[in-house]
Order: sequence, then structure tokens, then C-alpha cells
Amino acid sequence: MDTDTTIPGGPLISVCILARNEALRIEPAILSTHGWTDQLIVIDNESEDDTVAIARSHGATILTAGPETQFDALRNLAIDHAVGDWILVLDADERVPDRLGPILRQMLIERGHEFSAVCIPFKHFFCGKWMEHSGWWPGYTRPQLLKKGKFSYNTRLHSGVHVDGPTVYFPADDPELAIVHYSYDDLHHYLHKLNNYTDGEAQSLLATGQNHSWQAQLAHFVHDWQVYYERGRADLDGMHGFVLSFMSAFYRFASRAKLWDLRRQRGESNPAEPIPASLREMLEFMARVTQEGCSSVSGRSVSFGYSGGLLQSVQDWARPQIASTIRCRKSYEPTCQPTQASLRSQYSEFDTHPAQNVSLKATRRSARIFMYAILFAVRKLPSAVI
Repeated sequence: MDTDTTIPGGPLISVCILARNEALRIEPAILSTHGWTDQLIVIDNESEDDTVAIARSHGATILTAGPETQFDALRNLAIDHAVGDWILVLDADERVPDRLGPILRQMLIERGHEFSAVCIPFKHFFCGKWMEHSGWWPGYTRPQLLKKGKFSYNTRLHSGVHVDGPTVYFPADDPELAIVHYSYDDLHHYLHKLNNYTDGEAQSLLATGQNHSWQAQLAHFVHDWQVYYERGRADLDGMHGFVLSFMSAFYRFASRAKLWDLRRQRGESNPAEPIPASLREMLEFMARVTQEGCSSVSGRSVSFGYSGGLLQSVQDWARPQIASTIRCRKSYEPTCQPTQASLRSQYSEFDTHPAQNVSLKATRRSARIFMYAILFAVRKLPSAVI
């Protein structure tokens, strides 16, 4: 990357992009970092297209990584090769808005000595729509801007990054100052990524000794369905929200089902392990989960394995460009013990988006009515059918 075009002064910033077969999308991601960063590193995960050639044409340092299901940990490869004091972690389907980059750089100049990482809001797109609800806005995921020597990615897929020091949350007051994430172009794209990601999730569940019982599979499914649809107000995103919330729940079911399959292949599953006697039993169990939480229904603790969150923030940093401050936030990815109380506290009430706070009891009630309607219909079926 040409450092002559970079905003002068302040710490150096390296960009790290992890990519595999991203020839159609990586160039816009690279271009969105021009002018305010100092080095481009691309970690290529055995691409078979022109990903590497395109990255090299923009002066990238290319690091090669073998096939790996635990994608997150591959980003640690960039640490030893980065010349920057800070590393911006980006994916090929993400774009940094023109106004955001210079503001981030100025923030590092003025306040960078006070923190070790920055979480940036995301505008996530699903099937062509920006998901303004469904738990996807402000869309904080993991810290994207990290101080070199103060972080390392965890080896478990989607388990985040360990940061040594405070983490700040860039304010989500202006959607035009959020990273644009073209998550899933269509359902074919979603299912392709789901299949790849759930392989890694199953491996992580296996490594941590998680449960694959039918109750655990359905409880995890219902838990995430409830969190996305009720807590995240997926109904406000219309059919996009309905489909996304269900598919997100199916992601959890598929992960647990693949955990069972891994144990079956290793000869560790029990051929006689219990299964539900009927569809009615499954639906009644799922309805009870929505009311009582997972632990009380299954009679055991079902750990969902979410990583610990990031708790600290710097306050009162204001810039004319955004006329806002960085606010203290709750944990963005908390450890979840699946009780009803934890369902209520799973996600922060983001104070910059009041739509997420409206009528939570009403949405919870509507989802339960929907579940009970299914149960009523099932009870009307002949027992031979069930």
C-alpha cells in the first residue's frame, strides 16, 4: 500500500484481510482502506482463483495458510508481519466507509494510548437488505481495530479475540459510519457458509465436551430463534427477519447435529440413546424452553459456549464529524447459561437504537402464541399421523 497517500502523523495502521476464493469481492475491501492505512496483509486460505493476484496488484504482503476450519485463529499470522502499531482486521465482504477511516485514525492519534481495541458498528446485509433489527444492528461483532502486542485470536471458531486492556465501542449514532458487511447474497450463499462454519462449530463443541442429546439440539435451536426473533425484533425486518431468525436457529441445530455425527464416526455415540417419542413431545419441549429456559426443561445445564464479553469503554471522546461519544456497553458476546434470566440479558439494550427496546413483552407473547398454535394444530391430528 502506498504510504504517501496516507493521512500524515500518528501511529501506523496495518490491514489484515483473511480470504479464500474472494476474487470477486476483495478489491473493494482493499480500496476502502486506501488513504488512511499504511500496510496491507492478505492471509490467503488456499485460494484457487485470482484472489492473490489482485491483492499483490495492490502491494499486499501475502501470507499463505492451509485448509482450516478454525478461521479466526489464522488472523494471528498477521501479528509478526505487521509493521503497524495497530491492525485493522477486515474480511473480503466488508467495506470501510470513506468518512470512517480518517475518524478512526484521528481517534488513535488523540486517545489511542487509553485503550487496546476498538469495536466498530456493522451494517449487515442479508439477501440484499440491510438488517436494521433482528439483533443485527448496531451489529458489533468482535474488535476490528487492535493494538499490536495486545491481542490474540482464540482457536475456537467465532469465539472472539482475547484483548489485554480496555476495549472501546465506536458509537452507532450514524449508520453511515458503520462497516458495511455483505454477509449473505442469497440463501444458497447462506447455506454454503453455514455448512462450512458448522463443521468448525461441531469440532469446537466436541473439544469442550458439549452435549448432543435431542434436548440439547432443540434447546439451542429454540434459544437462538427466540433471541433473534423476540429480543432482536426480527419481525420489524419483515420476511427477511423471519427467514434470518429461523436460519440462525438452524445453524445451532446443525452444529449440535454435526457434533452427534462426529461422535458417531469416532464410535463414541450410543445407538440406544433416547429420542423423542413423537412430534408432539418435541413441540411441547420447544414450547417449554421458550417459557422456562433450557436448564429447567432439560434438567441439566446446557452450555452454549459463547465467549466472555468485552466490558470497558472510553467515554466522552467527541469529534465534529460524528458529534457523538463512545458509551459504556454491556458484554457483546456473554457466556450463556440458558435460563430465562439469561435470555433476558443475552444481548445489550443498545441505547442508540430505541426500536430494540419497544414492547419486548408483546413480542415474547406473540412468539409463544405462535408456538401454542402449532401445538393446538398438532393435537388435532390423528394420533397415527403423529
